[in-house]
Formats: sequence, C-alpha cells, structure tokens
Amino acid sequence: MQPYWIRRANAGDLPALFLAEGGETEGLREYLRRHLNWQAEGTCAFLIALADDGRAAGRLFVLFDDSMPPDYQTVLPSLADLLVYPPFRRQGVAGALLAAGEWEAFARSERIFLTVEAGETLAFARSLYEKHGFAAVKSRGEDPVCMIKTRNTL
Repeated sequence: MQPYWIRRANAGDLPALFLAEGGETEGLREYLRRHLNWQAEGTCAFLIALADDGRAAGRLFVLFDDSMPPDYQTVLPSLADLLVYPPFRRQGVAGALLAAGEWEAFARSERIFLTVEAGETLAFARSLYEKHGFAAVKSRGEDPVCMIKTRNTL
C-alpha cells in the first residue's frame, strides 16, 4: 500500500493530475483550473490525494452552494467528481477523500449531498457512499441518484 496524504490542490499540482489522467487536454486543463478559481473565490474546495512520491492518487471537489436534485431548489454543499486513479484503488484513498470532503462540507451545513451518475460503476459507487453514511433519496431510471448525509451520521 502506497502512503498518501490529502490537502487542498494548487496550480502546482496540475502536472501530477495531468499525468494521472493520461495527459493534458484543453478540456481537462480548463475543468481543473475552473475548480482552482472557484477555490480561490471561496466557493469550492479542490482536494487532492498525493502519494509520497508526488503522484496524484485521487481528487474530489466540494461545492459549497450546489443545487440538489430532483427539484434543484434546495442548496447544500455537495461532493462532486470523486476520482481515484487506478494504481491507488482499493487502498483507502476514496474513503480518505470523502472524509476530508465531509469535513469541508459539514463546516458549512448540517446536510450534504452527492449525485451518482448511471453507468457501469453505479453499484460500486453507491455501495461506497452507503458505507460512508450516505442514503439515496432519488433514483429514477437513468437519472443520477442523489444521496444525502446529515452530520449526525458521521
């Protein structure tokens, strides 16, 4: 098991993220920079898991004021785009990123949410989030599954 640590990302982390993602593309560069900008503005936390050798192990975004499905009228912090890179899977990185993201989100609200997109990883993702205390509140066909957690389920 490779040791890793989690902190807020900065622009200096972009090369490690590009390498972990298989290369730098304009779309990826803009996507990550947008989240870095939101972090600088105080509307987002961009968390990165780094291995001791400097490789990116994973990432997670915490959006402090996001609109929750299905009606998009409820605004709560959300955890978004949890990604653990293949060499670091099944080593606790996802759980550690979730815990760090929850810490950021629960500093702002008693409830937080995330959505799980339909696809081949849906069952695995739901299982992971349920193990961490999230409960599904919406599931309809191909729609994203909304999962919510309250502070008392930590």
